[in-house]
Amino acid sequence: MKVHWMKIFKLLVVLIAILNAKTANEYYQKALEYEKNGDSINAMKFYRLAYENKIEKIEQKPQQITASSELNFYGIKPYKTNYLMPVSYTKNVANNRKNFETQFQISALKPLFYNYFGFNESLNIAYTQTSWWQTSANSMPFRESNYQPEIFAQIDIKNSIFNYVKVGYLHESNGKDGMDSRSWDRAYIQTKLGPNSLKITPRLWKTIGNKNENKDITKYAGHGDISIEYKHNNHIFTTMLKSNFHLSKSNKTSLQFTWHFPLFNEIYGYLHYYNGYGENLLDYDKHTNKIGIGLSILK
Repeated sequence: MKVHWMKIFKLLVVLIAILNAKTANEYYQKALEYEKNGDSINAMKFYRLAYENKIEKIEQKPQQITASSELNFYGIKPYKTNYLMPVSYTKNVANNRKNFETQFQISALKPLFYNYFGFNESLNIAYTQTSWWQTSANSMPFRESNYQPEIFAQIDIKNSIFNYVKVGYLHESNGKDGMDSRSWDRAYIQTKLGPNSLKITPRLWKTIGNKNENKDITKYAGHGDISIEYKHNNHIFTTMLKSNFHLSKSNKTSLQFTWHFPLFNEIYGYLHYYNGYGENLLDYDKHTNKIGIGLSILK
């Protein structure tokens, strides 16, 4: 029973540790030492001290409301780019769609625990939704929305050219039925490396399970992608490439370029360009050439 309650206190400390309180961290490390040596009584004592100290620090910390702190409610944080492009223009459209439409994305994650095993690891759940809205059409229908719940483990690496290593499971679907239904599941590995001004993020994935609705999706969406991010004077330029890695005429390589430029506080202007395949699930096998402009919130 003592071991059971000790694990509960340990989990509470991890979940509540959203502030980097030095004293509480010292208590926590001391508790780990006692637990390792089999002294559960003293381990419980120091886990309790760490927990109480974290609560005290949180209550004393003044609240500063910003765009990102609003998104940090109950530990929920921004994940991928959150943006709104009121106007985007697609050069090549199909099925009597309008060239002009609105596109937006919402994305957030929730850490479940941090450093439970002592490797600077975290386990997270995340959700991303991207929608394409035909606002220039008469009835303004949503022609497509893609939903991406995922779970991933991430190990942060300090004092290294590598920033982190991440392993995850990602489901993506468009919520439609019949002939328009699309979904697939992927297991992936990803890392980020480079200095502060230049980041390179390669990712490889392996499809899992049934792909009957889109059997050839990897032919167009590829087996991985790589993002290159460059920061200069609060401007952020990102180029993303994805490919099926075919060294022949069947090669399908797609490019996405984004530019975040500062406006005020944490609100940025957002320029988005996409050329290639797999922009969304419904049209994964159709070539897309589009550009859009709007606003984004950066974490």
